[in-house]
Amino acid sequence: MAVTVDGEVVTRSEVERRIRQLPEYARLQYRTPERKKSYLESIVRFEIMADVAESRGLGDHPAVRYALEKRIAEQQVHEALRTSELSMDAIDDQVIREAYEASYARPERRRVAIIAGESRARLASLRADLDDESYESPEERTQAFRQAASRYSNHPSAPKGGDIGWVHPPDDETSHRKLAEVVYELDPMGALSAVFEYEDGWALATYYQSRPATNLEERRREIQTDLYEERKQQQRERILERWRDETSVSIRRDVIEGLTEPAPPRTSRLADIPLVRADEGHDSTSGDTDSP
Repeated sequence: MAVTVDGEVVTRSEVERRIRQLPEYARLQYRTPERKKSYLESIVRFEIMADVAESRGLGDHPAVRYALEKRIAEQQVHEALRTSELSMDAIDDQVIREAYEASYARPERRRVAIIAGESRARLASLRADLDDESYESPEERTQAFRQAASRYSNHPSAPKGGDIGWVHPPDDETSHRKLAEVVYELDPMGALSAVFEYEDGWALATYYQSRPATNLEERRREIQTDLYEERKQQQRERILERWRDETSVSIRRDVIEGLTEPAPPRTSRLADIPLVRADEGHDSTSGDTDSP
């Protein structure tokens, strides 16, 4: 026995079960005797609130019954998944490699900016100015390059400081093959290309960000976890379909058609949507991590 509230016993095993159900970051807080005592106090508060609610007949409230049914249903699905043959070990190297090649493999990328124009001589003069050794760092020269692109480039990318976006190596590039051939000759980052023919005129190019190619071993755990979650969801759907086939279900279409449409959202911005409805309230005494 760990806690008794109005004669109702909460055992040590029940306390341990509740702690195990907490997120990992929360469980780590309950290592010291003081924090364990704090958690037991949160259980006492919870049991008192539950007893008061039950004494007032809230156990028969539709919202309460629905919440209980939902929790029971979730627990039943959890148990069914736990006892299935679903396992991380079943996702072997071959499956991981195939998934990597299909969805996770990415070639090297460079973020490219250009200055385009009709006059080769004008771009050559501009390049000489940008190649001035007075710039203290590649970042400073890149900033000057992009400012010049905004002022002098006739390419649609000019308002974005000449930003073309990410470009892959020539053998992997489909949209900017010529540009890739120029940019992947540049070293180091921030270096300037020579003036080169581009579309119907001439251009200068540089790159100011780079991303290495993805690596299978670095992403192995991520891929394995994603595949496991995908298989778990598929297994869940199969379980629910089987249970549905075993159950008699009748749906009245006239009732569905007569349902009242929900009120339109008060905002279209996700950031403005409240996390908790105003009429739900909040128990400030329980805390976020102490709640059983």
